[in-house]
Amino acid sequence: MTRRVGVTLLVGLLAAVAAACGGGDTSSESRPLSDAEAGRLAQAGYGNLLAGGARFEANSAFLGTDPLQTVTLVGEIDWEGHVGRALVRGGGPDETLTEVYWEEGVVIERRPAFDAIIAGMGGPTTPWIARAPEPSTRQLDRLLSVVFGLALEQPDNALLLQQTEGSAFIRADELRSEPVEVLRYGTRNLYWLAADDGAMLRFEGNSAGGTAPTVVDLVVLGPVEVPSPDPDQVIPVEAVAEIYSAAIGG
Repeated sequence: MTRRVGVTLLVGLLAAVAAACGGGDTSSESRPLSDAEAGRLAQAGYGNLLAGGARFEANSAFLGTDPLQTVTLVGEIDWEGHVGRALVRGGGPDETLTEVYWEEGVVIERRPAFDAIIAGMGGPTTPWIARAPEPSTRQLDRLLSVVFGLALEQPDNALLLQQTEGSAFIRADELRSEPVEVLRYGTRNLYWLAADDGAMLRFEGNSAGGTAPTVVDLVVLGPVEVPSPDPDQVIPVEAVAEIYSAAIGG
């Protein structure tokens, strides 16, 4: 069943970063997960897969860079088909990036600043650039993998979640006018689950070093159609290696 949120998502990047940094919340309300809460948390990722897909907004940052590198995605993810597409706003290596399409094993980028150069080289007029994902070095790719990873092929082990150090009930709250319970798995990952049915409405996480806070809001859960770029407009990154490397600072 499609879950619709009544309020348009308006999450600023700075607010997202601040919220994600709160993954270690130790408020007086926090306590160990109950059996029922652990069960709902264990089902959340599998529930996303059953939903089929989602419309989402995601924000992330590299806190250790100067200037600060940020990435914001607004788009759709098809967990059944293993594809996603989103508009992009970013800095650093993603400053010229406006849209991204991704599936397992490939990231395809739209960078209009390259259009005239690529057309002048005999390439397509509205090119998309295909490359291998690099989640260990590119914050964009890490964020794409996080969005993919919010759907699981089967429920988690509730007992294991409950026994993992740091797992806890953080607080009862409200998100986009909907009652939620905020649950933590381990020490770095927060899940905002709808109080009525346990649907995942938000994920907050961070890297092990605490330098990459990430927030993903699932605005609408349900099947989506994700159009792929026109194959005639897609070129391999190797065909424009020099200008691409210069654009991302490689």
